[in-house]
Amino acid sequence: MHQDVNQTDVSILSARLQTLHTDVSDIKGTLKDLTSAINKLALVEERITNAAAAQERTFKAIEKLEERIDSLEKAQVIDDNTARWIDRGVVAFVGAAAAYIWERIRSGN
Repeated sequence: MHQDVNQTDVSILSARLQTLHTDVSDIKGTLKDLTSAINKLALVEERITNAAAAQERTFKAIEKLEERIDSLEKAQVIDDNTARWIDRGVVAFVGAAAAYIWERIRSGN
């Protein structure tokens, strides 16, 4: 009888050990999957960080371009005013020259 109890205990222990071995194998497989997922997550995080840095550089470049456009638009206003005054000066000079020539033709000299 004592031998049967020991054999039963060994069988139970063997079954539990086999179950434990299966559980540990499952845990190892799960850990491998988790490791793979964490590695992929780290890669995604790195890409997001790179994209954020690129976006920041783009925003800075856009800001510089906006500043340049503002300065060019201000210069354009000055250029437009200068061109307007030059046009008026040329028209005045041509008008004065035409009046002088007309007066010379009318007076006969």
